[in-house]
Formats: sequence, C-alpha cells, structure tokens
Amino acid sequence: MNQTSKTEDWLALWLYGAELLLNPSPGKILGGYESVDSRRRFDRHLRRLQQRRLLQSSRLEGRRTFRLTDRGRLLAHGGRDPAERWGRRWDGRWRMVLFDLPSRRQSARVRLIRWLHQQHFGCLQRSVWVHPDTVALLRPALQEWAADAGKATVVEARCAAGFSDTAIVAAAWNFQKINQCYADYLRVASEASQRMRKGSRSGTALARWLRQERAAWLEAVSRDPLLPQVLLPPGYQGRQAAAARQAALAEVQRL
Repeated sequence: MNQTSKTEDWLALWLYGAELLLNPSPGKILGGYESVDSRRRFDRHLRRLQQRRLLQSSRLEGRRTFRLTDRGRLLAHGGRDPAERWGRRWDGRWRMVLFDLPSRRQSARVRLIRWLHQQHFGCLQRSVWVHPDTVALLRPALQEWAADAGKATVVEARCAAGFSDTAIVAAAWNFQKINQCYADYLRVASEASQRMRKGSRSGTALARWLRQERAAWLEAVSRDPLLPQVLLPPGYQGRQAAAARQAALAEVQRL
C-alpha cells in the first residue's frame, strides 16, 4: 500500500479502536500490518501522525495518551463527516453551474467537470450541475469565465411551483449506484459480527478485513454527495451503513 493508505488505515483504527492500539499487545491487530512489525515502527507511525497534525499526545497521571485532531478525525471518515453533513440545515436554494465552453477549450471543460465531481456536484445535464450548498471555491474555479456568462455562470434558484427538489436529486445523482456501494459495504461490515461469533483472533486476517472495510467505505462515501437530511431520497442506505460501520468497528475492539 502507499503511505496515504497506511495513514488512513491507522486513522480508521484510531477512530474506533484506540484501546487496541494502546493496549500492552498492539500486535493483536497490528501484527497483520506489514508496516507495523515492531515497537520501533509502531512509534514511528505515531510520530508521523503527530507531525501531520492528525494525532495529539499528552500525559495523564504519568501515562502517555493520544487523541485524533479534528483534521485526523475528518480524514478517518473519508474527508467529510457524514453525520455533520446529513444534519446541516438547507436554505432551500440550489447553486447551479451553467457552462457552454467552445470545442477548442475541451481540456478546460474536462478540468471543470473533474472539479465539479470532486466537489460532489450533481449533473442535471452535461453542462448543468447543481449543489445544495454555497461552495467556497466556486468563484476561483470559474474565474476565467466570470465576465462571460455565455461561457459559464452560477445562479442560485428554488424550484418553481409544480416542480420538486426530489426530482432534482433523482436526476442529478446516481443513488442506485450509491446504494449498491453501501450494500457492498454492509456485507463487509457484517463480517465483524461473524468473526465475533467464530472467535477469530488472527491479526493477519483482521488486518485484511480492516483494509477491506476502509476500501468499501471510501468507495461508497466518495460517490455520495451526503445531502442534507431533507433531501435524502427514499431507500437511501448511507445512514444504515454509517451505523453498521460504527457497530462493526466496535465489535473489532472486543476481539
């Protein structure tokens, strides 16, 4: 794995399994990680997390303790906190990016669409993208065409009478695919309970499951716009998956 993946593995463990990391035998789980095969390497990872301001340490009654920073906790969740995103208020207005770039600017169009995907905009049409929130970096991203509304512009709008926000959500994001990814995650999460019932304590096997768990979670949550609760479509499985994740990793702590 690359270093970023290793870091995210560690943060996910710390988010839900700090007791395992700090108990007298961290090899119980971490022994399965090729990068953590000795106490020296264990300490090296702690220092790296602290240097990146993802982890803070302190001493309490002579004992060293650790906690995730806000940045570390956010990264452990996959870059966004689902509970915070679902719980935010919505002002009822859509931010719509409209553009019509000439064919000779194809590379600029590709860059713009890639950026819109990264910001979790939904695509209503090839040149009409929507988001429920104010996006801080929206103006810099469109700065090149800010003075030419014929090429690109941004409007804030509400649905007119007879039209619905529900229809916009259904058209802009592929929730069938998103829910399929969450269903895949739920199958991975269910393995934690199976391990509990079988009494499986293999560090290597458990480390493998933790990697699979993180990969499945990131595959799902990276596709999900994490809309405010009022906009979530019927049958949405994100909240169920988030609850299953917390339960599964709590099960891991008890192994």
